[in-house]
Amino acid sequence: MKSVKKEKLEFVMPFEAKKYDNAPAELIEAFKNVDIANLTDITLGGNSYDSESCKWIKENVLLKAPFLTKVNFSNMFVSRLRADLPTSIKYLFEGLNMKNLVWADLSDNALGPEIKAIEK
Repeated sequence: MKSVKKEKLEFVMPFEAKKYDNAPAELIEAFKNVDIANLTDITLGGNSYDSESCKWIKENVLLKAPFLTKVNFSNMFVSRLRADLPTSIKYLFEGLNMKNLVWADLSDNALGPEIKAIEK
């Protein structure tokens, strides 16, 4: 089978310092015109997501984006309880195909040593 190079297809969630709390309707709207099946890069930073929103992103975007190679999850958990972070991060990383992933940014998040969600 011949390997075909995919063109870069990037989605950037607008940086609005918005809080997504149980926000499927808002997320559906944000992703409605995105060709998720061919997505190569995604930036979600600059907004705050609760664990249910991260679960929705996992199930409806990340698991349906087989060509995703670059994720920017920086500055995503502003004003969230530290206890909620492991579940949120776990959902996001469960949705990624680690064989294809070449770059992930988790900077500017309040991650401490207790975060074990991405260890493998």
